[in-house]
Amino acid sequence: MNINSRVLVIGDIILDQYINGHYIKRVDDEGNNIFSKKEIIYNAGGAGNVACNIAQSEIPTTLVGVLGTDIDSKRCYSILTHNSVDPSMLMIDCDWSIPIISRYIDQHKQIFRSDREFNTRIKKSTEFAIIDSLKKNICNFNSILIVDYQKGLLSTELIKEVMKLAIQNKKRIIIDTKSKYLFPFTGSYLIKMNHKELQTATGIICNSSCNIQKAAFRMIEQFQCHYFLTTWGKNGIILSSNCEFSIYIENQTGNPPICTIGAGDTVTAYLLIGIENNLTIEQCMILASAAAETAISRPMTTVLHYPLPDIQLLKKNIHCRYMNKDGGIQHGQNCTWNQYWA
Repeated sequence: MNINSRVLVIGDIILDQYINGHYIKRVDDEGNNIFSKKEIIYNAGGAGNVACNIAQSEIPTTLVGVLGTDIDSKRCYSILTHNSVDPSMLMIDCDWSIPIISRYIDQHKQIFRSDREFNTRIKKSTEFAIIDSLKKNICNFNSILIVDYQKGLLSTELIKEVMKLAIQNKKRIIIDTKSKYLFPFTGSYLIKMNHKELQTATGIICNSSCNIQKAAFRMIEQFQCHYFLTTWGKNGIILSSNCEFSIYIENQTGNPPICTIGAGDTVTAYLLIGIENNLTIEQCMILASAAAETAISRPMTTVLHYPLPDIQLLKKNIHCRYMNKDGGIQHGQNCTWNQYWA
């Protein structure tokens, strides 16, 4: 591990609630379906899940976000600190209610989902407090990871301030966003979306590796980032570079996933873990893919608790394909990441 590495995660903190039980169709007198609850399990979601995974790799990780004073916020705070996330830059707002995603599960299958969201955006006073805290502390971190789940924390004004401070302090900026409005993220080191979000943002049908690469290159040019990472569901992940090549890691297991919830968060976390450990691009992609494979083999949002595995051993079971700008195959090269703000 790079002993000088420190990561700052900024984003929407969500509480994932898994209600395990048994679902029975139309059994009461009125013909209604019944879900018989057995147990409830809580995990940190959104930026909280990403921060927990990074922290569990022994990289010091600080989380910036908002929690309330309600029991669910306190529960999430406990989960974060249990997973070694530094909470010193969290904002506590008595008027804020943490977003909760409740999933009703029967034998590892989601029957239905309900969401609780009361917030439209954070208060201006909270936004100013976050900016003030960032000004005082941003110099202490190597990388800034922005996780935008569109849950009210990251206003356009706050994103612009974070980006300005990160660029001024020459920090690596990585973006994981659900928004199709990416102009505030212009100049980032890496932007990550799934293929459906990329298709919406570009209008290019992302149904093949060539089309995904084409759309990613358009985003790189438009938003002046070094890299664009696309998660492509069961097909794998594709990283495109401003040097006009892409690396495509194909899903090799063929095993049906038990649960894909949070798998994208796992990819983001482990790609950054690889970068912070000075791994090459190919090694980072292999690590992120292997971590995601582990995550989807488990029944809920997953925090992985293991040290960096042997990359060469993982590589034997993962197909890594390099593509040139036209989508053709080119010989693999164990490339290093671009130096940021060189």
